[in-house]
Amino acid sequence: MAAAQGPPPVQPTDVPAEGQPDLRVNSDERTWAVIGHAVSFVEGGIIGPLVVYLIKKEHSPFVAFHALQSLYFGLLMLVAMLITFITIIGPVILAVVYWVYEILACVKAYNGEWYKLPLVGNWAERSHPIPQVYPMAAPPPQPPPQGYQPPPQGYQPPPQGYQQPPTG
Repeated sequence: MAAAQGPPPVQPTDVPAEGQPDLRVNSDERTWAVIGHAVSFVEGGIIGPLVVYLIKKEHSPFVAFHALQSLYFGLLMLVAMLITFITIIGPVILAVVYWVYEILACVKAYNGEWYKLPLVGNWAERSHPIPQVYPMAAPPPQPPPQGYQPPPQGYQPPPQGYQQPPTG
């Protein structure tokens, strides 16, 4: 007699496809990730993301990843603006590009996506890797409990909200 085999072992898969939310990320994490990007519009993208990163790095890889890449992106843009400062238009163009990508990152973070900013996303991912997704495996079927009797043929369960009349 052959031994019963269980379900195949669960294998990790890649993170959700591009543009798909990670369902493990809760609304609090999404909010903090958005804050990590949005504070860039107030102070330039260095101190705000650093504070969010330091507060949340141990609690949420999602928030840490977004705050860290916002910090890296802010530092990169600061250096690029200093280099292009000799031209008047260089910093203006860089500021517009910076704002567009930070707005996009805010939207993606709010949607629970592991969006990587250009040039710095992979760098942030090296510090805080995107966790692997383990698909939900269906549990193996269980035998019915001892003494279980299936309902008779044609049985209809009572409608939702039905209360059995009192016996008296």
